[in-house]
Amino acid sequence: MPAQFVQKQFTPDLVSAVEEGVRWFSSFVAAGADLQNALMDAARGQGRVWHVLTLRLADVLEGGRGLIGARMGGWRASGRAGTGVIAGDLYTVNTVERSLPYPVAAGAPRLACIRKGDEISKMLSTIDKLAVAPLVDQIPPQMYNLDLLLLPGLVTEVLWLQPQQAGAADWVVPYNTLITGLQEGQLYSEDQFLQAVRPVARRWVAYRKQEASRVMKDPRTGKMRALPVHLPRSVVVK
Repeated sequence: MPAQFVQKQFTPDLVSAVEEGVRWFSSFVAAGADLQNALMDAARGQGRVWHVLTLRLADVLEGGRGLIGARMGGWRASGRAGTGVIAGDLYTVNTVERSLPYPVAAGAPRLACIRKGDEISKMLSTIDKLAVAPLVDQIPPQMYNLDLLLLPGLVTEVLWLQPQQAGAADWVVPYNTLITGLQEGQLYSEDQFLQAVRPVARRWVAYRKQEASRVMKDPRTGKMRALPVHLPRSVVVK
């Protein structure tokens, strides 16, 4: 029997957040009826939704907590219509850190953005590939929670397979990344994944420390402040 995945559904407050929020997004209004219906069907329990979690650089580096340090960020609903794809991300206020039992978000949800394009296409395509070779033969056959794990500091997004069986190993499948050597659509153990992203995390931390020493005078207050630090592509793809 192949791996099985828990089918999540939005609670009524999440459904309401989507229904009330979509009208404020021109990208939803312009999407056309088929894509609009695909997103609303997903939110209302006739499609697919996932938890969205984030992982900090500190938990990627040596001495960090690893995947267990991931923090709940919200939810994503997504659907297809023909060759088009659409997704809606919901975030909550005062989200809580992942812990046992399974994390629950606290606070009033709101629709934060509507997404379309390659990122969502790759996400849905990679999820579909979990059920076919070679991935279906590589994933240990048991029940998993399937979540989306984002590493904003490393421009990387992955599927996170969390087994419900106590003591069983977590697995990761990247679907959107710029990191050289981290292959989209490939199955990684937690250790393999962290080893692949740590060199980039180290470079980013070193670059951030270097840039943090740059200061400028704030014209509004007259005080000196650090310049904002942005991640250059060269830090990720070296």
